[in-house]
Amino acid sequence: METIKRKAEEIAREAGGKKMGIDPATAIMLIEIAIKVVTALVKAYRECKKKPDEAAASMRQPRLPERRRLKKLAREHAGEEVSVEKLHQAAIKVAAGVTDAEVEQMYAEVDA
Repeated sequence: METIKRKAEEIAREAGGKKMGIDPATAIMLIEIAIKVVTALVKAYRECKKKPDEAAASMRQPRLPERRRLKKLAREHAGEEVSVEKLHQAAIKVAAGVTDAEVEQMYAEVDA
């Protein structure tokens, strides 16, 4: 879960903004939520029979269906304390920099 956790931490930092330096409980909660969202997203790509390189390309430049799926996953996992919109936007921003190798690692981590 190393790559998934690292990406989740990036998403949490992005979504949390200034809160990340102030409230450790919020930071931990955001990281846990982001891990669930990233894991669910990788599983969704696998269910669609996308190879890691295809999934990486889709993550870097998500079309409307991928954006909707991500928002749905964020809504399912975010609590009342977390803004779904901030989580969604943070995930899109972090995914824009994902590499093929990272997605391949995430696929392997989900399998483990």
